[in-house]
Amino acid sequence: MAQEESFQALTEKSRRVVLEAEQHPGLAQRQHEARRARSYRDELGMITINLLLEPHVGVPLANRAETEAERLCRAAKKGGCQGPFERHLADA
Repeated sequence: MAQEESFQALTEKSRRVVLEAEQHPGLAQRQHEARRARSYRDELGMITINLLLEPHVGVPLANRAETEAERLCRAAKKGGCQGPFERHLADA
């Protein structure tokens, strides 16, 4: 699979395998209780946002952001500008 799939696909498969291995009646409740969010400013004045979301909330959000980031990355490469994927993800 590692030679045929993207890193994102491998990451998602890994998450699924781990969650399936941990499936039991209390998992959803533990995930719900573990959710959190915080934000702060760093030394440059940038806003840092840290979210811990339940899978049914976080996966669609992450998928949309990554899809848009991939589009932005392709457009930047066509324009001769390259940068880390994380920058495109922030823009998304």
